[in-house]
Amino acid sequence: MVTKNLDGTFGLAQLKLSIIVPCRDGQQYLDNCLHSLLRSCECYGGPASDIIGFIVIDDGSEPPLDVSFPVPNLQLVRNQRSVGPAAARERAFGFAESPWVSFVDADCIVTDDYVQRVLKTISTFHEYSVIQGCPTRYVGSSTLGVWEERLYSFMFSRYVAGQTVATTDTRNLVLHRERIGHAAIKLDSPLSFPAAESKVLYERLAQSGVFVAYEPDLTVLHADPVSAKAEAKKKYRHGYGRASLFPIAPSSRALLQRYLEEPSAYAAVPRSYIEEVHSAFLIGWMHGYQARGENENAAVVRQALEGFERRAVIAG
Repeated sequence: MVTKNLDGTFGLAQLKLSIIVPCRDGQQYLDNCLHSLLRSCECYGGPASDIIGFIVIDDGSEPPLDVSFPVPNLQLVRNQRSVGPAAARERAFGFAESPWVSFVDADCIVTDDYVQRVLKTISTFHEYSVIQGCPTRYVGSSTLGVWEERLYSFMFSRYVAGQTVATTDTRNLVLHRERIGHAAIKLDSPLSFPAAESKVLYERLAQSGVFVAYEPDLTVLHADPVSAKAEAKKKYRHGYGRASLFPIAPSSRALLQRYLEEPSAYAAVPRSYIEEVHSAFLIGWMHGYQARGENENAAVVRQALEGFERRAVIAG
């Protein structure tokens, strides 16, 4: 199902940028995200409503998501059943008709200068087809938000090399739709896990000779974790997806160093928090291998987990 023209100002042919927002069962998050995007449009000096459109993809929410306030150039697309965030983005991407597309997660809000910066970014990096904005910022109104921002900032920094970055994160990603083509970001099942989605996208772009530009000043703010346990469950899902990407597991020593020792030494985050969320990540990775019958790989990850004094308890 597709709904258009909620405010009567639909002009697809003139759009320069389409902002895609996937969401499932998060009406309040979606409202907050869209309000922040509208506020950013208002802060932009030019006629944003003439060049920017919005595509909200409702991934099987019950009850269905609704946009009850005017949003210029809005398409509301609904999946009758959930297909996962990667496949939802893939479907929404197919509805875009503007040359540039950006992805923003529904549980993020954008900064007031987001629209101005994204339009400046696509002009500055015009020779690039993919631009990664900063994905590591959190609202930071809670201690957990501060910790998670510091932790993710440290982990993400390893991929940054000058003006390019060797990964993608679709919570803040800008793509030139016409250059990369629809098939280049085909991310549907079975690789619909968050970690797999970003890694697969980057690998496919790299194989096509497409470099990913990095613009750290293009910022979105992710919602702070509700609790350490809730964040651990998210990390578990990310870890589970890693099993499909590594036919041979990294050594247990490398895993321990990357996910415990180095962030504990340099990320300015309590070791107890790192142990809880990163042990969940590795438990997910181990379970992913076990589900694939790759028991030797699972044993390597299990050995790395033995170096953790505190391990997450994943249930449900």
